[in-house]
Amino acid sequence: MTAVKADAPGFVGAAGLLSLAMLFASGANYALNLFLARRLPPGAFGDATLIVTLLLGLTAVAVALQLVSAHMVSTALADHDDERHATDVVAGVRRWLLSRAWIAGIAAAVAVTALAPVLSDRFRTDSALPFVLLAVGLPVHLAQSVDRGVLQGGLCFTRLACSFVAEAVVRFIGGIVLVSAGLGVDGATLALTASFVASWLVVRPWSPEAPSTSADLADRIADARLLTRSTAILLTGQIIVNNVDVIIAKRAFEPDVAGRYAAVALMGRAVFFLSWAVVNAAFPLSVRESGASSQTMRWAVVTVGAISATLVGVIHLSAETVVPLAFGGEYRPVSDLFATYALATAIYAVVNTVATIDMARGRRLTPALVLAGGLVQTAVLSMWSDGPRQLVEIQVAVMAVLLVVVVTVRALPALDVKIGARLPIAEPRPVP
Repeated sequence: MTAVKADAPGFVGAAGLLSLAMLFASGANYALNLFLARRLPPGAFGDATLIVTLLLGLTAVAVALQLVSAHMVSTALADHDDERHATDVVAGVRRWLLSRAWIAGIAAAVAVTALAPVLSDRFRTDSALPFVLLAVGLPVHLAQSVDRGVLQGGLCFTRLACSFVAEAVVRFIGGIVLVSAGLGVDGATLALTASFVASWLVVRPWSPEAPSTSADLADRIADARLLTRSTAILLTGQIIVNNVDVIIAKRAFEPDVAGRYAAVALMGRAVFFLSWAVVNAAFPLSVRESGASSQTMRWAVVTVGAISATLVGVIHLSAETVVPLAFGGEYRPVSDLFATYALATAIYAVVNTVATIDMARGRRLTPALVLAGGLVQTAVLSMWSDGPRQLVEIQVAVMAVLLVVVVTVRALPALDVKIGARLPIAEPRPVP
């Protein structure tokens, strides 16, 4: 049986390692998107971005599985000094989550395939085939999320980082080859699906084999069901905040305008995805912390804030020159929106960091506030969507208000105790 052993202890080492891997992955993904923006007309590029947006919506389940898996594994390893017993619990957790991942993945694949013609008509895409190609990879995508969570909870950050690199390499090379071969959006989507398989093949060999039974596995499964509620709330809000504007733009604007807005959103999301590397490292470390305060929370918020501020500044200074060179002259009219969109994403990245670490430590109020913020943003954007500039400015305003609300609520301990009681899990040992 393969043991799960930490390979990058401490927040700084883990965050640095994952940040490098995800920076490489983000660079490869953005290079591919720049290639697509150059190779495809704006309308077709908008279709390709819609597929990615749909995937990000469906990955709520994937990220939920990863976080729940990471939480269960982290507490199991912290609670048991006996490595063999701890590994047995980890294997049982993995087996239980994998069975549900495959069921959910197959159900999602069938639903997306059945709805492909409707989605194509609704969002005015040229073909329904990309939706079907995306659906094929969904079961594997969910399965690899469970195994990523096992590695994350076991602090196996080197192996986790390798999965992100493998996914990015296959997606980048496959996308360029298939699109260059004339397959267009279909080729880009096929490369996306192939990247899920590549990542799964990387993480799977390091996961422990399934054991017989474990004495406290049933209790941990009960804890997982409670944690899943908070996770679902947080990730639903995350998906709404990150993606609803692109969907509204796709429906409200002409294809070329929607395609240009998709480029703005694509660049802005870089801020969030880089911050997610820090959150991935902080999450299992926060689970293992004891006491009311969280040193990991402070490090994570400072790191995310610094990364976000730097990226916003770079985009602000370089957008006028870089955007036409990177995306093409057709995107020059929206070059001034890139920094503003990045600011909205930067504010949300800080909020999401606080909410995710709160969730790791059993607090449920902050994730609920993220969902509420996403619903408010959706309602406001739906009512006022006269053009790309208005969409971006509304998001800055809503995210700023959400940050103020989160900071205010967390400054009221009585309210946090009343609504955000800890999950009934064993108190873990401090991080060594």
